[in-house]
Amino acid sequence: MSRTRMPPSPSAPTRPTSHPMGWVLVCVIGASIMCGVVWHGRAFIITGTLLLVAAVGVLLPYLSIQKLRAKISPRQYRGQVGQGIPFRMEVENQNWWTWGTTTVQLAELPSARCPDGRQHEHMLPRIERGRSRSDTVSLVPSARGLFPDQNGTLVTRFPFGLFTAKQTFPIAEQTIVWPEIVPLESRTSDARYSGYESSATSSRHWGDEGDIAGPRPYRPGESLRRVHWRHTARRGDLIVCERESSSSRRLRVRLDLEQPSRDRQEASPSYEMAISIAASLIHQAIEENWHVDFVLTGHRTWEGIDPSGMATVFDALATFDLPGQAWPLDHASAARRDSVRSILVTQRPVRDGYPDSWHNEVLCTSREEPSSGSGGRCVWLAPHSDWRRTLQQTGAMLYG
Repeated sequence: MSRTRMPPSPSAPTRPTSHPMGWVLVCVIGASIMCGVVWHGRAFIITGTLLLVAAVGVLLPYLSIQKLRAKISPRQYRGQVGQGIPFRMEVENQNWWTWGTTTVQLAELPSARCPDGRQHEHMLPRIERGRSRSDTVSLVPSARGLFPDQNGTLVTRFPFGLFTAKQTFPIAEQTIVWPEIVPLESRTSDARYSGYESSATSSRHWGDEGDIAGPRPYRPGESLRRVHWRHTARRGDLIVCERESSSSRRLRVRLDLEQPSRDRQEASPSYEMAISIAASLIHQAIEENWHVDFVLTGHRTWEGIDPSGMATVFDALATFDLPGQAWPLDHASAARRDSVRSILVTQRPVRDGYPDSWHNEVLCTSREEPSSGSGGRCVWLAPHSDWRRTLQQTGAMLYG
């Protein structure tokens, strides 16, 4: 049985922690001692029995958990916020006796969405001596980064539930969790119906790709595969179907974030929103065959991202601000209005003088509403609003 708990309890060292039932047992033992002193000596038999139960209830979990070995291995290298990731959990019992229920606890790194981190738990039933027990469970991460944390925890209260014993263990393999990707409601290929060119086709030139533009007479040397035989039979001459040609429009997405504090727990919700929005735009554009450039301000620039290179970009978005992650610093080149459609995703307030460069659209996640001088090209996605729906509805405008 798996469950997710939020917020988690603090990580405990390898020692038993008291349970409310333990205090009940202490009170009963104290009462039996008083009865033995005041009433009859036979009450000390009850006292001894209770002391034996207490000793077993404390020492057995404490000693047994030292001989439990846990191993966590992800079934996939990459995942996404809000989507299940399969993990294989295996616990080996090296004790001389059979052991009961054991709980495996896995913690997430603290994030803006969950400053205290989120803890996932999975219970493993009876484990025979000298054997192991394994289960495959699906865990849903709530924050981007590396999942789970580098250390897991084994927890047991077997056999009497009087005390809780904990044992931490290292986790060698982690999954890279990409930011949340919001599917846009309007696909970029539909932009031509709004008076725009499609990213994949252009009616200004003829070719072998795109939608059918219309029939025309066959030209010597053309492939017979283009012949439309129904029109040919009707007209009596070879007729081919003209198609639109490929265009090479480019999209540049720039992500501008305020420098977070050293403690990632203090990152604001607008910080994670901006990262998720940028990832959604890149994902949608690549699916629609745009030539995509991405600028992560203050870190680096990716040019000509294709489906095979998208994983590298999203890996960077997942881990670029984690401690110990170093990405080479590049300087972004300015977007040209005649060849590149530029979209700025920013966490900063949009005011006079910012942004300082030209962009077709600006998506702002700041808590402050953009100034009136920003014009109609700015979309404000305020924190704690239904920003996902707003982003979906603006898809056609962004790729227009």
